[in-house]
Amino acid sequence: MMPSYDTFSDEVEQIEKYMRNINIYNQILEMDVSKLKDDYKNKIHEFQSANDKFNKRKYDYTVVIISLYGCFEQLIENFIKDYLMIVADNCKYYSKLPSIIRDKHIDLSVSLMGKIEQPKYSAFLTKEQIIRNLHDCIQNNMCSLNYEAFCQHTANFRIQTIEEVLKNVGLTTVISRIKKSDELKKIYKEEQGDCNYEQLKHSLVFSFLDDLADRRNCIAHGSVSDILSYELQKQMITKVKIFAQELDRIGFEIILPYLVEKSYKINRIYNPNEKNKLLCFELVEEQINVGDFIIRKLNDQYTYSTIKSIEINHVRYQRYNSVKNTEIGIMLDKNRKLNEEYWLYHPNR
Repeated sequence: MMPSYDTFSDEVEQIEKYMRNINIYNQILEMDVSKLKDDYKNKIHEFQSANDKFNKRKYDYTVVIISLYGCFEQLIENFIKDYLMIVADNCKYYSKLPSIIRDKHIDLSVSLMGKIEQPKYSAFLTKEQIIRNLHDCIQNNMCSLNYEAFCQHTANFRIQTIEEVLKNVGLTTVISRIKKSDELKKIYKEEQGDCNYEQLKHSLVFSFLDDLADRRNCIAHGSVSDILSYELQKQMITKVKIFAQELDRIGFEIILPYLVEKSYKINRIYNPNEKNKLLCFELVEEQINVGDFIIRKLNDQYTYSTIKSIEINHVRYQRYNSVKNTEIGIMLDKNRKLNEEYWLYHPNR
């Protein structure tokens, strides 16, 4: 949904493939080669002997933790940039941006200039560019934000740090909403026992993020003694993935009011006010695809559904391009509600 999540998903998929390779590698190390043909036997003997006195478990662990933390940090930073770019693109004028963003922009930009020599920024940022953007915002009322300024963090991305950087762009409820995830709640109760989950502090529910950051720091400073088992590493990856999925879903819901400006408004509905998943309407000179989103508005609250199927004159389509007024029926993944408004949004456009 958000570009930041696509990048994260690709990186985590690589880590998970590496984890599967570790498992296969370890099985080969433990093989009984006595019944194999000599050629195969010699190769596997050679392979097994190469691992003698090699602490492979330690190096596998460091690769997984460093890679997982790296792509998670990139996710948070890119998520903030994605959000700001969408808001700025739709507001057009600096004075129309949410006040929290305008209030923080100058101070954070000044702070960023003090870090410009760091390798993280020096390759593509200059003080002149930061100042130029500030001038365009303040004097010319342009949305030339210094996006990197809002991604700064003085500590690794533990849950408290994440909350702080999200607060700088006005996203104060995101972590509380992620906490409501049924998957996270189930995992926490399986590990910690039954509890009053809703009353738990964020530091407890998201302790796996703090643990990931701590382990990353230990590795970076050459202190690798407490090595997570293979299964516990997989569990950590699962939790981080759930956090990322919820962050993306909630972030997408937050930007829906901005996306309607670039979406196709559905005006003529043939089955209004029905509490089912079927939506029938007139499509005029517009493309529609399975997997596109229907943005829904009810009482100034925005949600969305995914198009699961498309049907025109009793024929199913994966994609349809309407060159004239077309009566179309789509099946959504969630039931409709009374008095909703609808827009068609293409996520890949």
